[in-house]
Amino acid sequence: MCEAYSELLRAYNKALSQFNLAQAAVAAARATVQRREYDRLMRYVELAHVEMDKAKGQVDEHTAEHGCLAVVGLV
Repeated sequence: MCEAYSELLRAYNKALSQFNLAQAAVAAARATVQRREYDRLMRYVELAHVEMDKAKGQVDEHTAEHGCLAVVGLV
């Protein structure tokens, strides 16, 4: 596994964590916040989802180009 793959994977895991936190915030606040605040939280969830998808795409692209997972026996 190369260093670039490791960095991309760390970025993906961070984006995934941010997405999960955003979803949890919405779930926790759903019944207690005003509609305006709920909509703001949902926009954050959507942005976090976009960033997560982008990071996952970069990991997938790198893997396809370099075969890093094959090197560590995960493919």
